[in-house]
Amino acid sequence: MTPERFASLASLLDRLGAPAMVIGGVAVSIHGRPRMTLDADVTIALDVSELPRVIEAAAASGFAPRTDSPREFAERTRVLPLRSNRDGWEVDLIFAGTPYELEAISRAGVTSLGGVDLPVISAADLLVHKLLAGRPRDVEDAESIALRQGDRIDRGFVRGKLLELAAFTADDDLRRRVEQILPADPKAP
Repeated sequence: MTPERFASLASLLDRLGAPAMVIGGVAVSIHGRPRMTLDADVTIALDVSELPRVIEAAAASGFAPRTDSPREFAERTRVLPLRSNRDGWEVDLIFAGTPYELEAISRAGVTSLGGVDLPVISAADLLVHKLLAGRPRDVEDAESIALRQGDRIDRGFVRGKLLELAAFTADDDLRRRVEQILPADPKAP
């Protein structure tokens, strides 16, 4: 990612004027193992009903929707996929849909990326996101975050949040992923 891309993302977030957090591969590169990513994923504390304002802010920042039906797509997925008019760089804006996402946004910290300050999800919340998603790439990301962060991560918070969600959804695979990545005893293998 280039500083110009981070600056265009910062411009978009400034125009939106809503709390937000960078998640996905960019955040994994900060909190876990650096990895190649060609896009940016950002969760915003806005409702899909504010889509016209979001599209206007995106246009003013040099982005256009990547779908012919942005309203329909966003209402169905809670995501507005964008592409930079300048260089084709892609950004997915994710409309926060749960109280937990809003809490995670409130815990995001500002990180300088390419000399540009952007709000980035905390390592603990990113670990929750990745283990909850559970795809193979997400589990790899979670392992790298847990390894790199070590004792700096609030394991009790992450385990508690995930086990609460696993109990609510009766998701035994999530329980297994939690025990694999964050065993009850942090000294255990």
